Amino acid sequence: MINFDSEITVANLARSFDLQIKGRDTTIKNLGLVNSEANNIISFAENETFLKTALNNRNVVAIIVSEKFSNIETNKSLLLSENPRELFYNIHNYLLQKGFYTSNQRTIISDSAIIHKNAYIAENNVIIGNNVKIGPNVSIHENTIIDDNVTINSNSVIGEDGFQTLRLKDHLFSIT
Repeated sequence: MINFDSEITVANLARSFDLQIKGRDTTIKNLGLVNSEANNIISFAENETFLKTALNNRNVVAIIVSEKFSNIETNKSLLLSENPRELFYNIHNYLLQKGFYTSNQRTIISDSAIIHKNAYIAENNVIIGNNVKIGPNVSIHENTIIDDNVTINSNSVIGEDGFQTLRLKDHLFSIT
């Protein structure tokens, strides 16, 4: 789940990606999977199982779906796409470039966090929660939130490009 510092609307996303909306415009505060628990989530559903989960999740207010699901009755906003998963990650990358995930604040580290002296932590836009343990040679880059009670073992890199890739047809799609 990714939380936006700024609120955006489904209509703004539709304009930015030249998409058709079915349903009402609504404010989006988070980008997440269909079972996410944050408020005002936009998610995607590629099959009926995920669609049912998204429809039953009160936190999901907008769903990216393919045309085959365009006729469902729902009070949630639908964004129609040939490839919902790819669009979901394109929206993520777009919002990252637009600065929606950052507030250019100094890094915040809980007093109870234990951080090895050889770990690197970016000076800005990192939040490290309570009781976090960070081992030697760990690199934590900007735009990273580490929740409470997390252990990151040695030589790990968090928040860098290439964190995740997605195979789409004949190419790899980088999720930054």
